[in-house]
Amino acid sequence: MSQLILSRSDLLAFITSYFLLAATPGPNFALVSNAAMTASRKHALSAAFGIAVGATLIAILIVSGRSVIVYDEQVRQSAKFAFAAYLFYLAFRSWKRARAQGRQPAGNACPSRSGYFRMALLTAVANPTTAMLFASSPIQKGDSLATVILVALPVFVIASLWFGMVATVASIGAGGKVPQLVFNRIDAGFVLVFVVLAMLTLIS
Repeated sequence: MSQLILSRSDLLAFITSYFLLAATPGPNFALVSNAAMTASRKHALSAAFGIAVGATLIAILIVSGRSVIVYDEQVRQSAKFAFAAYLFYLAFRSWKRARAQGRQPAGNACPSRSGYFRMALLTAVANPTTAMLFASSPIQKGDSLATVILVALPVFVIASLWFGMVATVASIGAGGKVPQLVFNRIDAGFVLVFVVLAMLTLIS
């Protein structure tokens, strides 16, 4: 069993890099914001938790050297196209809600809290950018339990706190009696956001 000794500088660089990635607006940020603005704070927090769990799973796979996505170019390209397709699907869902006639209040029309958790989990797990960051860091291919914990725990904490904050801030004022037209326009705006993110994924 191989062992990987982590230096403080390597661990700090890894944590800093992941925080900067998490704080950069992208698919995870868009999904949590969408849940906060069109559903509720609880829905958004469920999405935030799903992202934290998904990112942690990716970190564990990478650090234990068991993720083929970072070693096989064909698998990596397939994952990129699959992730772009999923973002187009999220755009379609937002477009469908925005176009719906006689729409009920946004919280009733949106997926359940468990539905947002599953969508967020899939978004985080399928995001090739996160996998590439973990793979390019000096922390990888370590089989020791201590190594896995040292990497997975900061990822879970950072993702939970950051996206939990995003969920809380984005939901401020969204839980009241907001005109339905506003919700429709928010959904329409997220159509563009998800489409742009999908296109950026394809050309990256």
